[in-house]
Amino acid sequence: MIRLIFILLIFTVPNWAHPNYIHEDETDQPEIVLREDSIDKFSLPFPEKKMFNELALFYKRFVVKEEIGMQDGPGFPLISLYDNNNEVLFFKFDPENSLLLEKIIASNPIVRDEYGLQVGLTVSDIIKIRAVDFRIITDTHQHTYLKNKNSKISYEINVGTFIDDAELDSISSTKFNTLEEATIERIIWTNKKVDIN
Repeated sequence: MIRLIFILLIFTVPNWAHPNYIHEDETDQPEIVLREDSIDKFSLPFPEKKMFNELALFYKRFVVKEEIGMQDGPGFPLISLYDNNNEVLFFKFDPENSLLLEKIIASNPIVRDEYGLQVGLTVSDIIKIRAVDFRIITDTHQHTYLKNKNSKISYEINVGTFIDDAELDSISSTKFNTLEEATIERIIWTNKKVDIN
């Protein structure tokens, strides 16, 4: 009788108690890892060939779309990943060579870079975790970035609630104390050498 009860207990242990059980939330929110030289299983930059089918097959958890991005100059090809209509990231290709990957731009915390940084973390986190020489760069459209000349990964930060455009020009390119609580809006991998001089 005792043996029978013991056998029944073994077969009625809930799934969550099993050592190899993956909780539903973990499968619902898979992590994408962006590195200096790869994204998940794909080496960066991509080979110059059509990548849509390979990306769509690998990222089947997401909606994967081929799109055309718009800018001041000519439009450019994109392959975008969406999760419940929310953009996760996009692969931006050269306007003149649609097979040449230029950038990867991630705007969702599902994406983590090799340093452990993701959208929503702060400038303070970037400096603490990476501990390298960053520069603050503001472009003509008033987008603000933290870049390091030896890294292909940079960060667009949200400075709007901390400082106005006029004050931003007066910040030394290496003095971050005013912006420590500004958050990462996008993580950007670029195929070109970063010019921060």
